[in-house]
Amino acid sequence: MVTWWSSPFDRIADSPFSPAYFDRRDLVPIGYAAFAFALGVTAGVLVRRTLPAMAATLVAFIGVRLAVVEWVRPHLMTPLKITTALPASSPNGSTSAGTPNPSDWVISEHTINGAGQVIGQHGGFGPNGDFGVNASPTTGRLALSDGQACPRSIRLPGLARSPRAGPPSRSATKAIQECLDKLHIRQVITYQPTNRYWPFQMYETAIFGGLALVLAGFCVWWFRRRLS
Repeated sequence: MVTWWSSPFDRIADSPFSPAYFDRRDLVPIGYAAFAFALGVTAGVLVRRTLPAMAATLVAFIGVRLAVVEWVRPHLMTPLKITTALPASSPNGSTSAGTPNPSDWVISEHTINGAGQVIGQHGGFGPNGDFGVNASPTTGRLALSDGQACPRSIRLPGLARSPRAGPPSRSATKAIQECLDKLHIRQVITYQPTNRYWPFQMYETAIFGGLALVLAGFCVWWFRRRLS
């Protein structure tokens, strides 16, 4: 019912892999429900007190869910990786080469230099040092976090201006791009393509369904052991 009711919103969703979408649609809620039920029964069997068993179930369920989302789901299938030239943009913003499909799940983005060393953790170009590439509005120079600077033969017109003056001119953007190309600055994107959505749904449902079966088997074994 949730999947059906949400279908108009899902048509304009940024990515089907976003937690607000993936965790509440199609198959995986069934796996979560089966696991939560089996976990609650197991906690009740072992603790034998209602409120402590409920608390233990809640903590364990949240813990397992978070572990799967953070460490298991991104690697259910081997991620794809693309390496592209880093596009220039305004120093007042940031840019990324992006994936083939805007709805793909980007797991990581890195900016690398000509030696293949990571110099930025977000794989873009912007004023934040984490991007690895920064343009100075006051000096009109482009600097990299690994200490490299744009060759002096390349001038960056339009950058030496007030931060409120808006984006640089086309000539400045062109000069920035020339500098990035000469320094062989590239972007490495690790991602899961959108067409893997249904395999991911089935794999994660199978994981939680399997955990539910294991817990159910444990409960049966525990009862038989207690009765014998």
